[in-house]
Amino acid sequence: MDIKIKNSININGFSGPSQSYYETKERFKAILETKLNIPTVEVPSSSGDLGANDFMIDLLFQQSRSLGEISNYAAPINNPYADKLAENGLIASSNVREKSKVSASYIDSKLQGTALEGLGSAFKKAEEEHGVNALFLLGLAIHESNYGTSRIAKDKNNLFGFQAYDNSPYSSAKGFKSFDESIDTVAKYLSENYLQPDGKYFNGYSISAIGKKYATDPNWANGIENRIKKLIGM
Repeated sequence: MDIKIKNSININGFSGPSQSYYETKERFKAILETKLNIPTVEVPSSSGDLGANDFMIDLLFQQSRSLGEISNYAAPINNPYADKLAENGLIASSNVREKSKVSASYIDSKLQGTALEGLGSAFKKAEEEHGVNALFLLGLAIHESNYGTSRIAKDKNNLFGFQAYDNSPYSSAKGFKSFDESIDTVAKYLSENYLQPDGKYFNGYSISAIGKKYATDPNWANGIENRIKKLIGM
């Protein structure tokens, strides 16, 4: 049996939700279907009424807005960078399991004249083999090694400060034979330990979620995201 709620209350000075509200709600409905695999069914309703399914969507939408959860899946309507983020395979969810839509040559074009020049194929290979977004890996490498110029990067081919513990960062940092090996090792480590539900440090798929377990710096996630924005010209 359909449940209908009559929308007949008038409030002075209130003309109803804005168009952006409805647009965002429609995106939320799409998220239920495509991201969360929750089927939605069209319920006929007369003007001014909410069908049963519409009512439930509205409740879920309002709850997710109040908790800030919708930002994990859909970029705000007024976010001028949303399309560019989506085009480059790192959508507003910051799900680092999603593949980037940039090529190795594109990455190389961003690294010309730096110590990381020519590593585009290594980042893309790590993405393909370990399922970690290449732009995230590159942003992490740039952030941790300052484009490969840090002492640990120069002396140990370690682009990520991997195993560089706070009390003895240089001596504890792992050494690699090449930058390529560093990229592959860290991508594999992140995939197995941070991006698997049964991983030792799993806390979610977003950069922010990873940072809470991966780094002691509270601004780590923002730093990585800013690096990525620069890489895609934002």
